[in-house]
Amino acid sequence: MIPALIVGALTAWYLGLRAGVIVAGLSFAAILVGSFVPGMTLPAYGLIVAWCALMYFFGPKISQSTSSKGGKRSAGLRDNPTMKAANQVGAAATWAKRAVERILK
Repeated sequence: MIPALIVGALTAWYLGLRAGVIVAGLSFAAILVGSFVPGMTLPAYGLIVAWCALMYFFGPKISQSTSSKGGKRSAGLRDNPTMKAANQVGAAATWAKRAVERILK
């Protein structure tokens, strides 16, 4: 289980949380299969080591190429619909608070 967590964390660092969780689940399944099927332990751990080496050496380059789209940097959380909704709720709450303060004065 520890190698699956390491692989997931390394992948999440460079490619995002969703990819990290998927890779951690797949590596955990590979370790589980390798522990029950004779002769599959070494290939499972070999793939995990190869994936970790790939992420270590090429992760920064991969993350740069996926974060830039058409030469522009991704806006990150600003484009997230949940953050937009939270900002609108916050603006509405601020407006309501000011309106109540004006009425009470």
